[in-house]
Amino acid sequence: VDPDTLADLLNAEHLMVQTCASLSQRHAPFRDTFREVGGLAVFCNILMDSLLAMALDPLKLPSMHVPTWRLVRDMKLLEAVTYMNQANQTQVLQEYATAVASLVSLVASLTAVLRDKQRQPITPQQRERMEGCRLAALKVLVNLTNHNPLGWSQFYEADGVSAALAVLETSSEGDGMGDYDALTLGLGLLINNTELHTHSRLTLAAAFLPSGERALLFLGRLFRSKVVTGDNGRTDFKSMPVDVVVVAAYTSVLIGCAVKDNEEALETVYGALEGASVRPLVEVLEYFIVCHEEADKGQTASSDFIDSLSSVLQTLAGYLKQAPTA
Repeated sequence: VDPDTLADLLNAEHLMVQTCASLSQRHAPFRDTFREVGGLAVFCNILMDSLLAMALDPLKLPSMHVPTWRLVRDMKLLEAVTYMNQANQTQVLQEYATAVASLVSLVASLTAVLRDKQRQPITPQQRERMEGCRLAALKVLVNLTNHNPLGWSQFYEADGVSAALAVLETSSEGDGMGDYDALTLGLGLLINNTELHTHSRLTLAAAFLPSGERALLFLGRLFRSKVVTGDNGRTDFKSMPVDVVVVAAYTSVLIGCAVKDNEEALETVYGALEGASVRPLVEVLEYFIVCHEEADKGQTASSDFIDSLSSVLQTLAGYLKQAPTA
């Protein structure tokens, strides 16, 4: 943003958004106060205006400097006030029923531009700005669909599964921190929406990526690319950096969600995994749960998170004795 434009943007609204975001991040009770005094309703109107300003032809997105800057600012506040706050999440979902669809559409449009490098060349600065905007939208979507049935339904109706899978495909090809963040957020978003929402789970099991590859085969390939197998045939976790373990664990959880009560999906996964066995998925998830609990020491891990991981682990472990059909 150039200095003259920046001066125009540094107004009372901007200071309000920045201050409230900082307070929400540092002081959890402020999130409730913000809602109770009407701040959330006022702010959501500001956010919807920002989203509307971005609802243009995707080809114009790289040149939209100021709208992108403003939208990222607003989404950071929405992320902060909805983090671990069910009441705020529900108010946004109930009173602004198009918010999830607008965010999904934004993610899909940004991903399309970032993916299509040849048809629409973009500068490194434009790429960085667009990747930052996409990450901000993904973080908000993760919050709004975290153990929230209304969020799951709105995400499904907005074809969020397809948008999130496109994020996985593009981010898995890069090796930067932004790619890692997008990959883990995309995996987390799909886990949120497929663990307990049947329609999204079935959609994932049958889905194909923009490249034409079946989603389950892609997830199996992604998992194999992260896991190191030792001479004894078991997973060699000492040879896997922490970030690699995280991606492998999230991928194993998502695969576990996709194959639940779905024999056809399970057979597809068998074909995508080395040795036609879910044992590597089980090993990685068991290790991840132990590491998470050990690092947490009971201070920050929610019981819901551990329960979700354990439930998926139980599903996968149940398939260990089940041989794939010929």
